Amino acid sequence: MFGNLPPHVKFVPIDFDRQKLDEEMTMTDFRTGIKTFFIWEGVTQYITAEAVDSTLHYVSQAAVSKSEIVFTYINRGVIDGSVCLEGSQRLISNLKRQGEPWIFGIDPTKIAQFLASRDFTFVEQVGASEYQNRYLNPLGRQMNVFEGELTVLAQIKERLQGST
Repeated sequence: MFGNLPPHVKFVPIDFDRQKLDEEMTMTDFRTGIKTFFIWEGVTQYITAEAVDSTLHYVSQAAVSKSEIVFTYINRGVIDGSVCLEGSQRLISNLKRQGEPWIFGIDPTKIAQFLASRDFTFVEQVGASEYQNRYLNPLGRQMNVFEGELTVLAQIKERLQGST
């Protein structure tokens, strides 16, 4: 649909709950220690907290300061039932029935602290409406974006030269 990706853009298939990103990345031509932009969409809600932490740890250590990651996550309240959004309970039930339950979420009001404790600096967070307005509407694309899924942009914290 978008043509060929540039040769420096790589997709890395991985089962985050069973494999480690650092091990999978050694099988690619990824070079650590350079400025990198990581895209991690539609994954965190399906994997364990340990897998999320392991992945974020790898990203924060593999690339240089000011490298960025954009990822999506589900509002924890939707998963635990403390936040009710239109259609959320039906969606969660359907996902469980399909064997793909949501198991991990983050409190959106605590995303900056969540990231800071994992060596990232919070840059920005957008919800479904803003995502639609910014990125899909200008392209004339309509897509159902679930209100409980948020997109966050973060930067690897600055480190002293030579430290990891």
